[in-house]
Amino acid sequence: QRAKSAGFDAIELRASAGTLIAQFFSPLTNVRKDQYGGSLVNRMRFGLELVSRIKNLLGHDFPIIFRISGNEFLPGGNTIQEAAEFCKSLEKSGVDAFDVTGGWHETRVPQLTMQVPRGTMAYLAYGIKEVVNVPVVACNRITVPSLAEEIIRNGLADLVGLGRVLIADPDWPAKARSNREVEIRPCVACNQGCMDAIFSGHPARCLVNPEAGLEMVRRVEKAQVNKKVLIVGGGPGGMQSALVAAERGHQVTIWEQSDVLGGQMNLASRAPGRLEWESLRQYLVSANASRGVQIQTRKETTASDIIRASPDVVIVACGASPRIPNIKGVEYAVQSWDVLSDQVQVGKSVVIIGAGAT
Repeated sequence: QRAKSAGFDAIELRASAGTLIAQFFSPLTNVRKDQYGGSLVNRMRFGLELVSRIKNLLGHDFPIIFRISGNEFLPGGNTIQEAAEFCKSLEKSGVDAFDVTGGWHETRVPQLTMQVPRGTMAYLAYGIKEVVNVPVVACNRITVPSLAEEIIRNGLADLVGLGRVLIADPDWPAKARSNREVEIRPCVACNQGCMDAIFSGHPARCLVNPEAGLEMVRRVEKAQVNKKVLIVGGGPGGMQSALVAAERGHQVTIWEQSDVLGGQMNLASRAPGRLEWESLRQYLVSANASRGVQIQTRKETTASDIIRASPDVVIVACGASPRIPNIKGVEYAVQSWDVLSDQVQVGKSVVIIGAGAT
Protein backbone atom coordinates (compact mmCIF):
# COMPACT_ATOMS: atom_id res chain seq x y z
CA GLN A 1 0.00 0.00 0.00
CA ARG A 2 2.81 2.41 0.83
CA ALA A 3 4.60 1.63 -2.43
CA LYS A 4 1.44 2.26 -4.45
CA SER A 5 0.58 5.50 -2.65
CA ALA A 6 4.19 6.66 -3.17
CA GLY A 7 3.69 6.33 -6.91
CA PHE A 8 5.62 3.18 -7.73
CA ASP A 9 4.56 1.33 -10.89
CA ALA A 10 4.82 -2.18 -9.43
CA ILE A 11 6.23 -4.15 -6.51
CA GLU A 12 8.51 -7.15 -6.50
CA LEU A 13 8.09 -9.79 -3.82
CA ARG A 14 11.38 -11.47 -3.02
CA ALA A 15 11.08 -15.21 -2.56
CA SER A 16 14.70 -16.02 -3.33
CA ALA A 17 18.00 -16.40 -1.46
CA GLY A 18 16.43 -17.72 1.74
CA THR A 19 14.08 -14.83 2.51
CA LEU A 20 10.81 -15.43 4.37
CA ILE A 21 8.67 -16.70 1.49
CA ALA A 22 11.53 -18.96 0.42
CA GLN A 23 11.84 -20.32 3.96
CA PHE A 24 8.18 -21.35 3.93
CA PHE A 25 8.57 -22.88 0.45
CA SER A 26 11.75 -24.86 1.09
CA PRO A 27 11.63 -28.31 2.73
CA LEU A 28 15.05 -27.53 4.22
CA THR A 29 13.75 -24.74 6.47
CA ASN A 30 10.02 -25.40 6.77
CA VAL A 31 9.55 -27.95 9.54
CA ARG A 32 6.01 -26.90 10.45
CA LYS A 33 3.38 -29.54 11.16
CA ASP A 34 0.32 -27.41 10.35
CA GLN A 35 -1.31 -26.40 7.07
CA TYR A 36 1.74 -24.26 6.18
CA GLY A 37 4.28 -27.11 6.30
CA GLY A 38 4.97 -30.58 5.03
CA SER A 39 3.63 -31.16 1.51
CA LEU A 40 4.47 -28.96 -1.47
CA VAL A 41 0.91 -27.62 -1.49
CA ASN A 42 1.23 -26.59 2.15
CA ARG A 43 4.67 -25.03 1.68
CA MET A 44 3.31 -22.89 -1.15
CA ARG A 45 0.39 -21.65 0.91
CA PHE A 46 2.12 -18.71 2.64
CA GLY A 47 3.33 -17.18 -0.64
CA LEU A 48 -0.03 -17.72 -2.37
CA GLU A 49 -2.00 -16.14 0.47
CA LEU A 50 0.41 -13.21 0.54
CA VAL A 51 -0.13 -12.52 -3.17
CA SER A 52 -3.91 -12.84 -2.83
CA ARG A 53 -3.94 -10.44 0.11
CA ILE A 54 -1.89 -7.84 -1.77
CA LYS A 55 -4.12 -8.12 -4.83
CA ASN A 56 -7.23 -7.65 -2.71
CA LEU A 57 -5.73 -4.55 -1.10
CA LEU A 58 -4.23 -2.90 -4.18
CA GLY A 59 -6.51 -4.11 -6.95
CA HIS A 60 -5.81 -6.50 -9.77
CA ASP A 61 -4.51 -3.74 -12.05
CA PHE A 62 -1.46 -3.06 -9.85
CA PRO A 63 1.42 -5.33 -11.01
CA ILE A 64 3.16 -7.81 -8.74
CA ILE A 65 6.52 -9.26 -9.81
CA PHE A 66 7.66 -12.38 -7.98
CA ARG A 67 11.38 -13.11 -7.64
CA ILE A 68 12.08 -16.79 -7.14
CA SER A 69 15.03 -19.17 -7.14
CA GLY A 70 14.53 -21.56 -10.03
CA ASN A 71 16.75 -23.99 -8.15
CA GLU A 72 17.91 -23.62 -4.55
CA PHE A 73 21.12 -25.53 -5.36
CA LEU A 74 21.08 -27.05 -1.90
CA PRO A 75 21.04 -30.80 -1.23
CA GLY A 76 17.42 -31.79 -0.64
CA GLY A 77 16.14 -28.33 -1.59
CA ASN A 78 13.64 -27.25 -4.22
CA THR A 79 14.57 -27.68 -7.88
CA ILE A 80 13.06 -26.28 -11.07
CA GLN A 81 10.23 -28.82 -10.82
CA GLU A 82 8.96 -27.47 -7.50
CA ALA A 83 9.60 -23.88 -8.54
CA ALA A 84 7.54 -24.40 -11.71
CA GLU A 85 4.60 -25.76 -9.71
CA PHE A 86 4.79 -22.80 -7.35
CA CYS A 87 4.83 -20.33 -10.24
CA LYS A 88 1.83 -21.94 -11.93
CA SER A 89 -0.19 -21.49 -8.73
CA LEU A 90 1.17 -17.96 -8.20
CA GLU A 91 0.05 -16.95 -11.67
CA LYS A 92 -3.47 -18.06 -10.83
CA SER A 93 -3.29 -15.96 -7.65
CA GLY A 94 -2.47 -12.85 -9.67
CA VAL A 95 1.32 -12.60 -10.14
CA ASP A 96 2.01 -10.52 -13.26
CA ALA A 97 5.65 -11.46 -13.94
CA PHE A 98 8.39 -13.74 -12.61
CA ASP A 99 12.00 -12.74 -11.98
CA VAL A 100 14.03 -15.96 -11.90
CA THR A 101 17.39 -16.31 -10.21
CA GLY A 102 19.15 -19.28 -8.63
CA GLY A 103 20.42 -20.41 -5.28
CA TRP A 104 20.37 -19.19 -1.69
CA HIS A 105 23.09 -17.34 0.19
CA GLU A 106 24.07 -20.73 1.64
CA THR A 107 24.44 -22.26 -1.84
CA ARG A 108 27.86 -23.71 -2.64
CA VAL A 109 27.18 -23.62 -6.41
CA PRO A 110 28.54 -20.27 -7.70
CA GLN A 111 25.87 -17.89 -8.99
CA LEU A 112 27.47 -14.48 -9.41
CA THR A 113 31.24 -14.85 -9.54
CA MET A 114 33.33 -14.48 -12.68
CA GLN A 115 33.93 -18.20 -13.12
CA VAL A 116 30.17 -18.57 -13.79
CA PRO A 117 29.77 -18.39 -17.58
CA ARG A 118 27.82 -15.39 -18.82
CA GLY A 119 24.08 -15.98 -19.02
CA THR A 120 24.33 -19.54 -17.79
CA MET A 121 21.39 -19.21 -15.35
CA ALA A 122 18.95 -18.22 -18.11
CA TYR A 123 17.88 -21.86 -18.37
CA LEU A 124 16.11 -21.47 -15.02
CA ALA A 125 14.00 -18.65 -16.46
CA TYR A 126 13.15 -20.89 -19.40
CA GLY A 127 12.01 -23.61 -17.00
CA ILE A 128 9.45 -21.17 -15.58
CA LYS A 129 8.53 -19.62 -18.93
CA GLU A 130 7.49 -23.07 -20.20
CA VAL A 131 4.68 -23.31 -17.62
CA VAL A 132 3.35 -19.74 -17.23
CA ASN A 133 1.72 -17.21 -19.56
CA VAL A 134 3.02 -14.00 -17.98
CA PRO A 135 6.41 -12.38 -18.69
CA VAL A 136 9.53 -14.02 -17.25
CA VAL A 137 12.76 -12.19 -16.44
CA ALA A 138 16.16 -13.91 -16.75
CA CYS A 139 19.07 -12.61 -14.66
CA ASN A 140 22.55 -13.38 -13.27
CA ARG A 141 25.71 -12.68 -15.29
CA ILE A 142 23.93 -11.04 -18.24
CA THR A 143 26.64 -8.53 -18.95
CA VAL A 144 26.37 -7.29 -22.55
CA PRO A 145 23.44 -6.29 -24.81
CA SER A 146 24.21 -8.95 -27.44
CA LEU A 147 23.80 -11.68 -24.80
CA ALA A 148 20.57 -10.13 -23.52
CA GLU A 149 19.29 -10.00 -27.09
CA GLU A 150 20.23 -13.64 -27.66
CA ILE A 151 18.40 -14.79 -24.53
CA ILE A 152 15.21 -13.02 -25.59
CA ARG A 153 15.50 -13.97 -29.28
CA ASN A 154 15.95 -17.66 -28.39
CA GLY A 155 12.84 -17.60 -26.23
CA LEU A 156 14.55 -18.30 -22.90
CA ALA A 157 12.88 -15.26 -21.32
CA ASP A 158 10.81 -12.19 -22.14
CA LEU A 159 13.02 -9.66 -20.32
CA VAL A 160 16.44 -9.52 -18.71
CA GLY A 161 17.32 -8.24 -15.26
CA LEU A 162 20.38 -6.03 -14.85
CA GLY A 163 21.92 -5.45 -11.43
CA ARG A 164 25.65 -5.09 -10.93
CA VAL A 165 26.27 -4.17 -14.58
CA LEU A 166 24.38 -0.92 -13.96
CA ILE A 167 26.75 -0.06 -11.11
CA ALA A 168 29.70 -0.70 -13.43
CA ASP A 169 28.11 1.42 -16.16
CA PRO A 170 24.84 3.29 -15.50
CA ASP A 171 24.71 4.18 -19.22
CA TRP A 172 24.46 0.48 -20.21
CA PRO A 173 20.87 0.78 -21.55
CA ALA A 174 21.57 3.99 -23.47
CA LYS A 175 24.70 2.49 -25.06
CA ALA A 176 22.77 -0.66 -25.92
CA ARG A 177 19.99 1.38 -27.53
CA SER A 178 22.48 3.24 -29.72
CA ASN A 179 24.46 0.10 -30.66
CA ARG A 180 27.59 1.08 -28.68
CA GLU A 181 28.25 -2.20 -26.87
CA VAL A 182 32.01 -1.78 -27.24
CA GLU A 183 31.80 1.38 -25.09
CA ILE A 184 30.15 -0.36 -22.13
CA ARG A 185 32.38 -0.54 -19.05
CA PRO A 186 32.20 -4.24 -18.18
CA CYS A 187 31.17 -5.73 -14.87
CA VAL A 188 33.84 -8.36 -14.16
CA ALA A 189 31.74 -10.08 -11.46
CA CYS A 190 34.41 -9.54 -8.82
CA ASN A 191 31.74 -8.67 -6.20
CA GLN A 192 34.27 -6.61 -4.27
CA GLY A 193 32.75 -3.15 -4.40
CA CYS A 194 29.10 -4.20 -4.46
CA MET A 195 28.28 -7.49 -2.71
CA ASP A 196 31.31 -7.62 -0.39
CA ALA A 197 30.83 -4.00 0.63
CA ILE A 198 27.10 -4.34 1.31
CA PHE A 199 27.52 -7.52 3.34
CA SER A 200 30.24 -5.78 5.34
CA GLY A 201 27.93 -2.89 6.18
CA HIS A 202 29.55 -0.39 3.81
CA PRO A 203 28.07 1.62 0.92
CA ALA A 204 28.22 0.04 -2.52
CA ARG A 205 31.20 0.85 -4.69
CA CYS A 206 32.59 -0.66 -7.89
CA LEU A 207 36.05 -1.93 -8.75
CA VAL A 208 35.74 -0.89 -12.42
CA ASN A 209 33.80 2.36 -11.89
CA PRO A 210 35.55 4.75 -9.46
CA GLU A 211 32.58 7.15 -9.58
CA ALA A 212 30.05 4.59 -8.33
CA GLY A 213 28.52 5.73 -5.07
CA LEU A 214 30.65 8.88 -5.17
CA GLU A 215 29.03 10.68 -8.10
CA MET A 216 28.78 13.99 -6.25
CA VAL A 217 32.43 14.08 -5.17
CA ARG A 218 34.14 12.35 -8.11
CA ARG A 219 32.33 14.04 -10.94
CA VAL A 220 34.51 14.19 -14.06
CA GLU A 221 34.29 17.71 -15.48
CA LYS A 222 36.21 19.59 -18.15
CA ALA A 223 39.42 21.17 -16.86
CA GLN A 224 39.78 24.95 -16.94
CA VAL A 225 43.34 24.62 -18.28
CA ASN A 226 44.32 21.85 -20.68
CA LYS A 227 47.65 20.24 -19.82
CA LYS A 228 50.16 17.85 -21.29
CA VAL A 229 49.94 14.70 -19.15
CA LEU A 230 52.45 11.85 -19.26
CA ILE A 231 51.53 8.56 -17.60
CA VAL A 232 54.33 6.09 -16.95
CA GLY A 233 52.81 2.61 -16.89
CA GLY A 234 49.95 1.13 -18.90
CA GLY A 235 48.35 -1.13 -16.32
CA PRO A 236 44.80 -0.67 -15.00
CA GLY A 237 45.79 2.30 -12.83
CA GLY A 238 47.62 4.03 -15.64
CA MET A 239 44.87 3.44 -18.18
CA GLN A 240 42.11 4.62 -15.85
CA SER A 241 44.11 7.74 -15.00
CA ALA A 242 44.62 8.39 -18.70
CA LEU A 243 40.92 7.92 -19.38
CA VAL A 244 39.86 10.46 -16.76
CA ALA A 245 42.53 12.96 -17.83
CA ALA A 246 41.47 12.66 -21.48
CA GLU A 247 37.79 13.07 -20.56
CA ARG A 248 38.75 16.30 -18.80
CA GLY A 249 40.30 17.58 -22.01
CA HIS A 250 44.01 17.06 -21.36
CA GLN A 251 46.56 15.87 -23.91
CA VAL A 252 47.54 12.43 -22.59
CA THR A 253 50.35 10.00 -23.38
CA ILE A 254 50.99 6.56 -21.89
CA TRP A 255 54.45 5.00 -21.87
CA GLU A 256 54.43 1.24 -21.26
CA GLN A 257 57.63 -0.82 -21.07
CA SER A 258 56.05 -4.09 -22.29
CA ASP A 259 54.56 -4.66 -25.72
CA VAL A 260 50.94 -4.69 -24.54
CA LEU A 261 48.78 -2.61 -22.19
CA GLY A 262 47.06 -4.13 -19.17
CA GLY A 263 49.77 -4.84 -16.63
CA GLN A 264 48.82 -7.55 -14.18
CA MET A 265 45.37 -7.94 -15.77
CA ASN A 266 47.17 -9.85 -18.52
CA LEU A 267 48.29 -12.34 -15.89
CA ALA A 268 45.06 -12.40 -13.88
CA SER A 269 42.99 -13.30 -16.93
CA ARG A 270 45.11 -16.39 -17.60
CA ALA A 271 44.04 -18.14 -14.41
CA PRO A 272 41.13 -20.59 -14.79
CA GLY A 273 37.74 -18.88 -14.55
CA ARG A 274 39.23 -15.37 -14.54
CA LEU A 275 38.76 -14.38 -18.18
CA GLU A 276 36.58 -11.37 -17.28
CA TRP A 277 39.76 -9.44 -16.46
CA GLU A 278 40.52 -9.53 -20.17
CA SER A 279 37.16 -7.86 -20.94
CA LEU A 280 38.12 -5.00 -18.62
CA ARG A 281 41.56 -4.71 -20.22
CA GLN A 282 40.04 -4.56 -23.70
CA TYR A 283 37.55 -1.90 -22.60
CA LEU A 284 40.26 0.31 -21.11
CA VAL A 285 42.44 -0.03 -24.21
CA SER A 286 39.53 0.78 -26.51
CA ALA A 287 38.26 3.67 -24.36
CA ASN A 288 41.70 5.28 -24.25
CA ALA A 289 42.16 4.94 -28.00
CA SER A 290 38.73 6.45 -28.72
CA ARG A 291 39.58 9.49 -26.58
CA GLY A 292 42.81 10.20 -28.40
CA VAL A 293 45.28 9.01 -25.76
CA GLN A 294 48.72 8.53 -27.33
CA ILE A 295 50.07 5.10 -26.45
CA GLN A 296 53.70 4.06 -26.77
CA THR A 297 54.60 0.48 -25.86
CA ARG A 298 58.07 -1.06 -25.42
CA LYS A 299 59.11 2.23 -23.88
CA GLU A 300 61.60 2.08 -21.03
CA THR A 301 61.34 5.34 -19.09
CA THR A 302 64.15 7.31 -17.50
CA ALA A 303 64.19 10.71 -15.82
CA SER A 304 65.98 12.10 -18.87
CA ASP A 305 63.18 10.83 -21.14
CA ILE A 306 60.59 12.60 -19.02
CA ILE A 307 62.57 15.86 -19.00
CA ARG A 308 62.91 15.75 -22.80
CA ALA A 309 59.16 15.12 -23.19
CA SER A 310 58.48 18.22 -21.06
CA PRO A 311 55.03 17.29 -19.72
CA ASP A 312 53.04 19.53 -17.37
CA VAL A 313 52.11 16.56 -15.21
CA VAL A 314 53.65 13.10 -14.71
CA ILE A 315 51.61 10.24 -13.23
CA VAL A 316 53.72 7.29 -12.14
CA ALA A 317 51.67 4.08 -12.48
CA CYS A 318 54.42 1.57 -13.12
CA GLY A 319 52.94 -1.24 -11.07
CA ALA A 320 54.59 -3.52 -8.55
CA SER A 321 57.28 -6.18 -8.39
CA PRO A 322 57.01 -9.57 -6.69
CA ARG A 323 58.17 -9.66 -3.08
CA ILE A 324 60.73 -12.43 -2.69
CA PRO A 325 60.92 -13.85 0.85
CA ASN A 326 64.27 -14.38 2.54
CA ILE A 327 64.13 -18.18 2.58
CA LYS A 328 67.10 -20.44 2.05
CA GLY A 329 66.92 -21.92 -1.43
CA VAL A 330 64.46 -19.34 -2.77
CA GLU A 331 66.82 -18.75 -5.68
CA TYR A 332 65.66 -22.10 -7.08
CA ALA A 333 62.00 -21.07 -7.00
CA VAL A 334 60.03 -19.54 -9.87
CA GLN A 335 57.67 -16.56 -9.69
CA SER A 336 53.91 -16.99 -10.01
CA TRP A 337 53.92 -14.35 -12.76
CA ASP A 338 56.28 -16.53 -14.80
CA VAL A 339 53.97 -19.52 -14.36
CA LEU A 340 50.86 -17.56 -15.38
CA SER A 341 52.61 -16.17 -18.45
CA ASP A 342 53.93 -19.62 -19.49
CA GLN A 343 57.52 -18.47 -19.09
CA VAL A 344 58.40 -21.57 -17.07
CA GLN A 345 57.13 -25.13 -16.71
CA VAL A 346 56.48 -26.68 -13.31
CA GLY A 347 56.70 -30.32 -12.30
CA LYS A 348 54.10 -32.61 -10.77
CA SER A 349 55.01 -31.83 -7.16
CA VAL A 350 54.57 -28.14 -6.47
CA VAL A 351 54.93 -26.03 -3.33
CA ILE A 352 53.21 -22.63 -3.46
CA ILE A 353 54.57 -20.05 -1.01
CA GLY A 354 51.87 -17.45 -0.32
CA ALA A 355 48.11 -17.93 -0.04
CA GLY A 356 46.84 -14.77 -1.70
CA ALA A 357 44.68 -14.45 -4.79
CA THR A 358 47.62 -14.93 -7.14
